[in-house]
Amino acid sequence: MAVNASNGYEYCLRCHTDATRKQGATHEVLGKVLAVVCVATQSNILANGYQVPVDEEF
Repeated sequence: MAVNASNGYEYCLRCHTDATRKQGATHEVLGKVLAVVCVATQSNILANGYQVPVDEEF
């Protein structure tokens, strides 16, 4: 779900969201997941834009 939401793959996002709901995820849980994905995606965009170097240990 996270990758599909971040990359805008609507078909895959719908399929994975439906599967997640069938496993018991609520609307609230899905909203929280998407909020975390949004923050992570925006952070990655900023880090790439500023060309933040990767830590040496990685």
